[in-house]
Amino acid sequence: MAGKIDTNNDIYKLTARPLILEREGDYDRAIKVYQNAIEILCMSIEKFKKMNVRRVNRKMFERQVQLHRDRLAYLQTLKRKGSFDGIVLSPTVLDAIEELAVKDADSSPLTLSQMRQALHIYRSIADEDPSTGARETPHHLKPILEATDSTQIPIFSTSLATAAEPLTYRIFHDPEFVELGARSHWLFVKDASNTHVLYALQAVCVVVQ
Repeated sequence: MAGKIDTNNDIYKLTARPLILEREGDYDRAIKVYQNAIEILCMSIEKFKKMNVRRVNRKMFERQVQLHRDRLAYLQTLKRKGSFDGIVLSPTVLDAIEELAVKDADSSPLTLSQMRQALHIYRSIADEDPSTGARETPHHLKPILEATDSTQIPIFSTSLATAAEPLTYRIFHDPEFVELGARSHWLFVKDASNTHVLYALQAVCVVVQ
């Protein structure tokens, strides 16, 4: 189970900073920070090996280093070409925060993230307040919660803008044995060109005897 991310952690800041610099358009600084992050993370990995830190924890750092190396190589290639136009950015926590924000008087359809947030808020309020008013379904959630036959409707499909351009992602599953009785499963989401990693998720499955 994933816990709350400690955004004040130095390692988190180290890994997130170059991605945020990319988002801000400061590509030269991003290149330098990627180089520093790779060096420091590699030093941490070697230190962990000497400390006999669990392999599953070390592998998280190794995967992060590889992702940083891929981004660094990509930025360096664009810099050699003399232009960063058309760069494919990796999503950051800032993008997630921005996507969840609903602007006043914005009548456009909710995004998937906004819809999930709205469902969570509605259910939390309904659970805390059993009154009929609190349980009344908000207008923007009725297509999902009051569908005639919800089993025949893909979740969230009724809330999406019909004119929205389709997005294509490629999802890869990479399992690996990390220790006796434990296997790590990595899921990578890449863009349609199968070039850039946009999201990475790790799950560790432990066999309990």
